[in-house]
Amino acid sequence: MINEFKNQNRFLSNFYILENPIKIGILEFDSNEHFYQAHKTLDLVDRIWISGIETPGKAKRAGSEKGLDGRKIQLREDWKKEEIKRVVMYTGLIMKFMGNYNIASKLIATNNKELIEGNWWHDNYWGDCKCDKCRHIVGENNLGKLLMLTRDMLTLIRI
Repeated sequence: MINEFKNQNRFLSNFYILENPIKIGILEFDSNEHFYQAHKTLDLVDRIWISGIETPGKAKRAGSEKGLDGRKIQLREDWKKEEIKRVVMYTGLIMKFMGNYNIASKLIATNNKELIEGNWWHDNYWGDCKCDKCRHIVGENNLGKLLMLTRDMLTLIRI
């Protein structure tokens, strides 16, 4: 089991800076976090803005309800649907690993290990928070599940 996405497993994190950015048309996303946050909106100007933000952390803030530096994006109408969020995340993960053979091979090398996005920031949707407040909550670990699905897909196509 891999229960944190740091150190040698940092490449599993959405905050991992990619050697080859995710590319869609004119847009390039330096991390899967940039990709995910940009796809919370259908507005091309907002997507371009998020794609150019310096760090994944700032990209995450840009896509949040509070926004970044006084600017907020217009959320797409279907964003409240959980399946839309998961499809966007899965699409980003596929593009992340398909465009970066070095980390795709590392993901495949995790074999059948369970991947858990263990964290301390109360994210029990994408991961499983281990703080004192959340320790009795079993996180959904949707990011870990989608990473394992991506691993299965990459293994099947023999990347």
